[in-house]
Amino acid sequence: MKKTYLIILLNFFFFQAGNNWAIGMQNSSAKKEIQQEKKELERIKSKIGTESDKIQEEVKREKSILGQLESVNKTLKTSQRELTEHEKKLESTNNKLKKIEFNLNKNREKIKTHKKLLQERLRVIYREGEASYIRVVFSASDTNDFLQRLKYMKIIANFDAELISQYKFDIENLTATKKDLQETAKKAALYKDASQKKKNEILIKKRKKQEFLNKIRTRKSTHKKIQSELLEASKELSSLIAILEKSYFEEKNLTFHKRKGFLPWPVKGKVISPYGKVKNKRFKTFSYNNGIEIAAPVGKNVRAVHKGEVLYSGNLKGYGLIVILGHGKGFYSLYAHLSKSMVKKGSRVLKSQVFAQTGDSDSINGPSLYFEIRNKRAPENPLKWLSVAKK
Repeated sequence: MKKTYLIILLNFFFFQAGNNWAIGMQNSSAKKEIQQEKKELERIKSKIGTESDKIQEEVKREKSILGQLESVNKTLKTSQRELTEHEKKLESTNNKLKKIEFNLNKNREKIKTHKKLLQERLRVIYREGEASYIRVVFSASDTNDFLQRLKYMKIIANFDAELISQYKFDIENLTATKKDLQETAKKAALYKDASQKKKNEILIKKRKKQEFLNKIRTRKSTHKKIQSELLEASKELSSLIAILEKSYFEEKNLTFHKRKGFLPWPVKGKVISPYGKVKNKRFKTFSYNNGIEIAAPVGKNVRAVHKGEVLYSGNLKGYGLIVILGHGKGFYSLYAHLSKSMVKKGSRVLKSQVFAQTGDSDSINGPSLYFEIRNKRAPENPLKWLSVAKK
C-alpha cells in the first residue's frame, strides 16, 4: 500500500511535468535569476556606498563639533576663573567692610565715653564755678606745686580735646574708606553677576553642542548599522550568486544523469537500512527497499542532492512528511520521515540547499532520513549515485 501511494504520486508528476522540466528551460530560468541577483547586488553595493558617504559626513560633523566643544570648554574654564576671582574679591571687600564697621562702632563708643567724661567735668566746673577751679589751683602748698597743678589741668583739658578730635578724625577716615569699599563691593558684585551670566550662557551653548554631537553620533551609529546589514546582505548575495553560477554551470555542462557517483549526501549518518531486499530480524521476514535509510537525530538539516523543483511537500502514508524534488529528464529524489519542510510545491532549490529537517514520522527505525532516487518512476540504488566520500 505504501509503494502504491508513491507510484501513483510519481506517475502524476511524470505526466504533469512533461517537457516543463527540459534542461534548456531550467538554464534559461537560472540565467535570468543570476542576472536579477547581480542587479540586486549592485543596488546593495550602491546603498553601501551611500551609507559610507553619510558616515564620512557625520564623522566630519562630529570632528567639527568636538573642536567647537574643546573651544567652549576653554572659554568656560576662563569664565570660571574670572568668576572665582570676582567672588574672592567680593568676599575680601565684604570682610574689610565688616572690619571697618566694627572699628567705626568701636570709635563711636570711645567718643561717647569721653564725651560723657568731659560733660561730667564740665558739669562739676559749672556747679562749683570758678571757685572750685581756683581752689584746686590755689590750694597748692607752694609756687612749684601751684605751677605743677596748673600744668596738669591744662594737660587734662588738652588730652580730652585731642582724643575726641582724633576719634572724630578716625571716624571720618573710616567712613571715607567704607564708602570706597562699598563702591568696590558694588562693582565686584556687578562683575560677579556678569561673569555668572557669561558662564551660564557658555553652559547653555555647551549643552546645545553636546546635544547636537549626540544626534550626530546616533545618526552615525544608525548608518554604520545599516552599512553592516547591507555588507552582510551583500556577502550572502555574493555567496548565493556564486552558488547559482556554479549550479548553472553544472546544469549547463553536467545534467543530473551525468552526476552519478558524485552527488552530495542529503544528511550525515550511517545507513541503517540498505537498498534492495532486506531481512527483518525481529519478524524474520523479507521486504524490498526502494531507497536507503540514514540514521540521523531529529532536527538535523536535510540538503538537496541536486538543483531541482519541489513537486510535492506534505504527508504520505507510510512515509510521514515527505518532499519530492524533480531534476529534469524524469529524475527525482525523495526525502521522507521528515519533522519539518521549509519548501512548498513549485519552489526551486539549489544543490546543497537546506530545505527540510530530519524526524521520525512514520518511521519504524526511529529518527532517520529515508532517501530514494528514481529514474522515470523506477527506483535506483542511491548508493551508486551518492559520492563515495560521504559525510
